[in-house]
Formats: sequence, C-alpha cells, structure tokens
Amino acid sequence: MYLVLFLFLPLYLRCEAVLPPYLPILENNNFERVDLIEQYFHMGLGYSEIVLFLGLLHGYILSIRQLKRILQQRGLGKRRNRSNIEEVYRAIRRELRGSGSMMGYRQMTRRLLHGHGVVVDKETVRELLKILDPEGVDASSLQRFFNNDEQSFLYGKSCYNQRIEAFWGMLRRGCVDWWINFFKDLRDSGLFCDTDDIQVECLTFYFTSMIRDELHRFAMEWNLHRIRKSVNAESPSGQPDVIYFLSSRTDDARDLITPVSDEDIEIAQQRCCVQTPEHGCSEEFVELASIIMLEKHLEMPTNSEDAVILYSTIVEEIGQIL
Repeated sequence: MYLVLFLFLPLYLRCEAVLPPYLPILENNNFERVDLIEQYFHMGLGYSEIVLFLGLLHGYILSIRQLKRILQQRGLGKRRNRSNIEEVYRAIRRELRGSGSMMGYRQMTRRLLHGHGVVVDKETVRELLKILDPEGVDASSLQRFFNNDEQSFLYGKSCYNQRIEAFWGMLRRGCVDWWINFFKDLRDSGLFCDTDDIQVECLTFYFTSMIRDELHRFAMEWNLHRIRKSVNAESPSGQPDVIYFLSSRTDDARDLITPVSDEDIEIAQQRCCVQTPEHGCSEEFVELASIIMLEKHLEMPTNSEDAVILYSTIVEEIGQIL
C-alpha cells in the first residue's frame, strides 16, 4: 500500500487536471461540416446526436436523412464500417501489453474505438480475447457474476454515490490496478528501490507522461461511454459528453455555471495554480537524462516495456558517472 501511495499518487497529482481537446467543439478550429460529421461518427455518436451537435453547437442544420446520405457518400455506416480482423487483432495485442489486460470485452471494445479508431462488434472482441487472454476473460466473467448478484450491492446509497463509485471502480479495473501491480513487480524484482533518489527521479521521468496519457484516455472513454437507462428518474441515460453539451439546450435543465471575471481568474491562477514540471522530476535530472539519451541515441519510450529498458539503462549510466 505504501508503495502505491509513494509512486502512483505523486504521479497522478502531477498530471494536468484539464483534458486535451478531443471533441471538435473543444478545439478552436473552423471544421468543415463533413469533417465534423466524420469525427462525431467515429466517436460513436448516434445519428440524432450528431444532428443535434451540428445544429446546436456548430450552426450546421440538416436532417437525419441528409446525414445518412453524407455518411454513405463517405463510405461510412454502422454496419459497413467494420475494421479488418487483422487490425482488430493487432490492436488488442497492443492493449493486452498494458492496462488493457485488466479490461472486459465491453470496455475493450470502447478502447479500440476511441484509442485506435478500430470499429468492431463486442462479440468479435470477446472471441478474440478468449484466444489471446483466456485467463482475463474468465476473471471478467466471474466479476460480472458477482456484480449481477443482488446481494453484492450495499443498499441505502444515493444514485449519485453509485455513479461515483462506478467510476472509481472502472478506473481501478481499467487503469490503476495494472500500474499498481506493474510498479510492485518492478520493486519485487529488484529493479527499483523507493529509497534511492536517482531511481525515483528516473522512474518518474520515464513513466509520468505515460500515466498522464492513460488517465486522459480513460477520462475521454468515460465521457463517451453510454449510460444505460435506469428506473431511477434522477439518473440520466446517454453519453456524459452529450448530456453535458446538449441537455441545457434541449431539456428543461438548469445551467449552474457561475460567471467569473478575467481578473478573478488571473488572481486565482497566481495564488493557486503552480506549474508542475512536465516530467514530474527536477530540471537537473531532466537535463542529465536528456544529455545521456542524446549521446546514446535513445528516444522517449511509448510503452511500459521500452520504459523499463530505458529506465535501467539510464540508472546504470548515471551510476557510472557518480
């Protein structure tokens, strides 16, 4: 537990709180209508949702019939736009090398769509996971069994708490648990000592950006996942992003945004917003590691396996210098 608090939480707290823009409405670009349609389509929005986004947020008015015609002209459709099975296979293999190995087939299907642009049905993903990761499929099935057991729930909780608990549960299963186990294995194997300042700096340098990207990706997937209808009237259904951007324009909803002046924002930034280092470690270590990487013709890693190799190399090189 102490290892988790020491390693993961500092890295988590150093991550930027604001997500990179992943929706066209969040970007400052003047997209053409057809480009907007393609982007929203690939994000998994339904026809009616795309029409609402285009009309209410971008000023492009068209009917669902017109939308389907445009999609057909672009070779896009919910049934005809399936990805090649080999592409699906390779994407799942890449995900299983990291936190994707903790996912069930439903969450993996969303990860393939939003993280790789791979369009595939859930059943195909389930069958491929049975081949590539049979132990993981068995664990997910057991987990769903207990989650569906009515005795596994604690009663008396509000729907808001249940939604928050569902989010944290998915965050742990789909992201955090894998990293926790990864760092534990790294320590138990003798490759990492949490009392060695150089090793802590080096680990932080090479893994912070990957964990940040992982958290950003998970948040995006959560915002785009579809909440099923509930008997509880206070629990809305649909995709969180769609609910957020469209509910105040289409439903009898209250806008709780509080206007804040630019002056107040500037004061808050000066007093509360401390710019943390990009890589989460000291500038001196970043400079030293960058010099070694340049001399050795090394590049920043893009996956955990390459990061471990580079981490070990840099620790060894710095040990020789000291």
